[in-house]
Amino acid sequence: MFLPMVPSFLPPFFSVTSLRWLRTRSQFVVGVASALVPSVGLLVAVPVVAQASWVEAALASEVVAQGTQDVGEAGGEAGGEAGGETGGETGGEADDRPDPGLELSPTDDPFDGNGGLSDRVSQQYLDGDFAGALTTLEQLVTTYQTQQDWVQLGEAWNGVGLVQERLEEWDAALLAYQSALETYTQLNLTDPEQGKLGEARTLNNMGGVYTSLEQPTAALGFLERALVLFRELGKVEEEAITLSNAGALYGIMNRPADGIQAFQQALALHKQQGNVDQVIVTLDRLSTLYAQTGAVPEAVRILEQGVTVAQEAEDPATAAAFLSRLGELQTLAGQPPAAIAAYERAFAAAQSAEAVALAFQVLTQWAAVQADGGDRSGAISQYQKALDLVQNASPEFGDTALDQGQLLIQIAALYYEDGQLEAAQQTYDRALILVQPLDVPLAEGQLLRGLGAVALEQGNLDQALTYLEQALERQRQVSITEESDRRAQQQELGLTLNLLGALYQDQGEYDRALTTYQEAMEAQQQGQNLVGQGDTLRNMAVLSLIQGKPGEAANPLLNAIEIWEFISFRSGSLLDPLVEAYQLLQSALVAANQPEGALLGAEQQRSLPYRLQQGWQQGIQALPPSPLTLDSIRQIAQGNNATLVFYDIGTRLPANVAEVSGELAPQLRIWTVLPTGEIVFTEQPLFGEAVANPDTLLELIESSQGEGASAALTPLAALLLAPIEQTLAEAGSTTVVVIPPPLLQGIPYDQLPLGTETLGDRYTLEVAPAIQALVN
Repeated sequence: MFLPMVPSFLPPFFSVTSLRWLRTRSQFVVGVASALVPSVGLLVAVPVVAQASWVEAALASEVVAQGTQDVGEAGGEAGGEAGGETGGETGGEADDRPDPGLELSPTDDPFDGNGGLSDRVSQQYLDGDFAGALTTLEQLVTTYQTQQDWVQLGEAWNGVGLVQERLEEWDAALLAYQSALETYTQLNLTDPEQGKLGEARTLNNMGGVYTSLEQPTAALGFLERALVLFRELGKVEEEAITLSNAGALYGIMNRPADGIQAFQQALALHKQQGNVDQVIVTLDRLSTLYAQTGAVPEAVRILEQGVTVAQEAEDPATAAAFLSRLGELQTLAGQPPAAIAAYERAFAAAQSAEAVALAFQVLTQWAAVQADGGDRSGAISQYQKALDLVQNASPEFGDTALDQGQLLIQIAALYYEDGQLEAAQQTYDRALILVQPLDVPLAEGQLLRGLGAVALEQGNLDQALTYLEQALERQRQVSITEESDRRAQQQELGLTLNLLGALYQDQGEYDRALTTYQEAMEAQQQGQNLVGQGDTLRNMAVLSLIQGKPGEAANPLLNAIEIWEFISFRSGSLLDPLVEAYQLLQSALVAANQPEGALLGAEQQRSLPYRLQQGWQQGIQALPPSPLTLDSIRQIAQGNNATLVFYDIGTRLPANVAEVSGELAPQLRIWTVLPTGEIVFTEQPLFGEAVANPDTLLELIESSQGEGASAALTPLAALLLAPIEQTLAEAGSTTVVVIPPPLLQGIPYDQLPLGTETLGDRYTLEVAPAIQALVN
C-alpha cells in the first residue's frame, strides 16, 4: 500500500523576523530580561511525526530613560527576535500565552522625573492611559516653551513621540520628533554639546519609527547621522546602541555581512563599558546573522560565548536559552549528536533556573531531533517528560489541556511510525478526550486525522473514511479572523485530503483519488505548505505508476523534486523524500522508455551535495546552482574526448505495480556517454550469476581493496564491465570517466580485468562521484 509520506520538517536557518528597537535616552538604566516565549504549538502531519514548531529563546534588554529634571524620554523596546519558525508548518492552534520579554514591565518608568506633571505622565503611561499622557505632555510642552527651557522641551517632545509610537500613530510621532529636532537646533546656540546630544538621540528614535513603517533604508539614514554625532561627542554607550540598531537593520535589508560588522563593533564597545546585559543581546543577534550566512562554526562560537557570559553572570535561564539556540543550529548543520548534547545542557540549565516553559521547549526540541534520527523510543521519552511538566505546571503556564493534547499527538504519531498501532490509537483517544471540550477545530481535526491514519493502516477503510470526513468537517469550522488562520486551516485541510486520497487509492477508486489529491494540492498551495505540496505531488505520481502510466508520473515528480531541493537547501539537510522522489523519477522514466531523462534524474540526485555546497558558500540567501542538462553532459564528454560511464542502482517497475507485494529486485543501470554525444543505456539485474546476493556484493567490494583482490575483481568486472565492453571498444576514446554510486565507489576500477588487460591499462581512467564534479 502506498501511504502518504509526510516527513518531519527541519526549520530554515534563523532569520531576523522583526526588529526590537534599542532607544538612546538621557540617562541609561539598562536591564536584561532573559525569557522564553512559552509557546510551543506542536504541529503534526499525520501519519508521520512532524517536528514541533520551534520557539525562539527571547533574549531581550530594555533601555529605560530617566529625565534629568522633570521628564525623561520614553523607554522603548529592545533586543532582537532572532529565532525562526518552521517552514512549511502544517497548521495548528496559536498559543495565546504572553511573551514575557521585550516589553516594558509595570515597574519600568520611562518618565521618572522630579515630581509634579512628570509623576502624572509616569502613572498614566504605566496604566496604559496614553491619551491622558499626551494631554499631560502637551501641558509640559507649553510650560517649557514659555520658559524657553530647550533641554526639557526637547525631552517633552520626545516623550510625545514615544506615546504616539505606542498608539501606532506614526505621522504624529514623526512630527513630535521633528519638533524635538527644531528645539535642539535652538539649544545649539547656547549649549552645542547638549543640543547635539539631543539631536542624535532624536535621530535614533526617528529611525525606530521608519523601521516600524518597514522603511529600513530611511531608518538607516537617521542612524548614520546619529552615529556621527555620538562619536563626535564621545558617547560610547549611545554609539554602541545605535550600532546594534544598524546591525539589526542590515539583517532586515539582507545585508548580513554589514550587520555582522556593526554588531562586532557594538560588542566591542559594550565589553569596553562592562555592560553584560547588552553583551548578551548583541551576541544573540550576532549568532543569528552568522547562521543566516551559513557560517555555522562562527555562529556556534558566538552562542558558546553567550553561554559563558550568562554563566559568569549567574543567569542559568539565559544560558539555557543560548544552549537551546545552539541545539537548533546543530540540528540545521546536520549534527544530531551535537544538538542532543546542547539540549542536555540546556535542559539542566533550565531546571536550575526553574524555568518551566524553557524546559518544556527544550524537551520538545530534543524529542524532535531524536525522532528525525529514528530514535522513536527516545523521542517518546522526552515528550513524556514534557507532558509531565505540563501536567504539573502552575496556571500561569497557560492552556495546559491543549498542550497535553498536542504532546499526545506527537507521541501517538511516533507510535504509528513504529508500527505500534494499538498504542497510537489509545494515545489519540486520550488526546481527543482532552481537546474536544476546548472547541479547537484544528487540533481536533489533527486527532481525527491521526485516528483515520491508524484505521487505514489497520485495513479498516470504512472507519478510516468516517474519521477523515469528521476531520474535514471540523477543519472547515475554523473561525477565520486573520490571514494566518486561513493558512493554518488550508494546511490542515490539505493534509487530511492527502490522506483521504490515499484511502480512495487503496480502494481502487483512482479517479476519485486523483481529484482528492488535486484538492489537497490546492489547499497546500493556499496554506503555503511546501512540505505538504511535495508529499501530495509524490502521491499523484505514485497513483500514475499504479495505473501503469509511468510517463504521467514524471511531471509531478519533477515538481516535487524542485520543492524538496529548495527545502533541503534552506534546511541544510538532504531530506529522505527528495531521495525517494529521485528514485521514483528514474524508475518511472526507464519504464516509460526515456532513459536519457532517467540519466538526468540520476545525475541531478548525485550532484545535489555539490550544488548545495556551492550555494551555501554564497550565503543562505543564494540558491544552489542548476543541475546539468543533457546538452551540457554531452559537451563534457565531447570537450574532454572522454567516454563517461555512469552507474546507478534502482528498481524496474512492472506493468502491474498495484499487484506487487514486497520488494522489487534491484537493477544495475549503466549510461555510457560517448565522445560523439551519443548515450547508450544498459540495464540488467544487479544480482545473478556474477554476484549472487547483497552479502556477496559487499564481500566482493571489501575484498577488492585488499590482498587477494584478484578473486573479487573478476566477478565485479563481469558485473560492471561485461555489459559495456563492446561499447567502450567502439567509442574510440582513450579516456574513460567512471561515475559510480556511493555503494560502488570503493571498487578499484583501474584494476578490473578487461580481456587480457585491466581497465587502467587500456584507458586513462578517472573516477568522479558526479558528472557535475567534472565541471571546473
